[in-house]
Amino acid sequence: MRITNVEGIVVSIPIRKTTTRANKTVKSREYVITRVRTNEGVTAQDARQAAVSY
Repeated sequence: MRITNVEGIVVSIPIRKTTTRANKTVKSREYVITRVRTNEGVTAQDARQAAVSY
């Protein structure tokens, strides 16, 4: 089995209540969905919260 494709998708999801910290207002959360496909047709995916830089 060999990996034939890796795809990264960034998704921004609005949050109900905004949060303010120091000089930044957070209105949404960003997530990265990673999909990995193989030559045998197997697809795996995972979602993680993206790193935040202030």
